[in-house]
Amino acid sequence: MIVDTALAGLTLQPGKLARLRLRAGTRLRGLRGTTWLTIDGLACDKLLEPGDEWVLGRSACLLACALHADGQAELAVDEPGPAPRRRRPAWWRRWALRRGGWQAVAA
Repeated sequence: MIVDTALAGLTLQPGKLARLRLRAGTRLRGLRGTTWLTIDGLACDKLLEPGDEWVLGRSACLLACALHADGQAELAVDEPGPAPRRRRPAWWRRWALRRGGWQAVAA
């Protein structure tokens, strides 16, 4: 499953794993039911109840599943926006203009 949005609601079924590739800073929030989460390569697992939140410290591939066989779990996935683009300092712009124009060195 590919979710290409900053904020998504994900309904998880018991016994069915969902694989999520998430960036650092992504906030996961339990909305309904109990969600089991694990990161490939780490020994610790997380359980999210409704209202619980977990923010990823690094980009990771997660496995998620509804924990209880009698119901579904719902998870909110809130990815951070793109990093703000930094403006070049004024001295760089002056230097670029002297070297032949902005277009010559902007790329």
